[in-house]
Amino acid sequence: MDTSGLLVSICYTAHNNEQLLAKAIEGFMMQKTNFEFDIVVANYCTAGETSPVLEQYQQKHPGKIKVVSSAKTEGSLPGLISCTKMCKGRYIAFCGENVSWADPGELQKQVNFLEANPQYQ
Repeated sequence: MDTSGLLVSICYTAHNNEQLLAKAIEGFMMQKTNFEFDIVVANYCTAGETSPVLEQYQQKHPGKIKVVSSAKTEGSLPGLISCTKMCKGRYIAFCGENVSWADPGELQKQVNFLEANPQYQ
């Protein structure tokens, strides 16, 4: 397995739920991997505290979290497309708003499977 450079981009769409957002980012940040990954969050015209929460995490983890913002309400599909376009990893892990990872080995397991089974790549 090539462990140099960015291997995975985690693509997450945020929409007006700061608690789920924080839980998801914490789950991403606790991942134990033997490769580099980044987190790309689509913040599509959200109200409330979503933007400040994202800014806090970006400050806490500089360079690890990228935010794709929209000035207008696009909906989940355009937000997902914008997020995907910003992903630079060889693999993209898509995570919906209601998804959070409790297992610190979740991302490593997914990559191990893909690397061992090229027919799924």
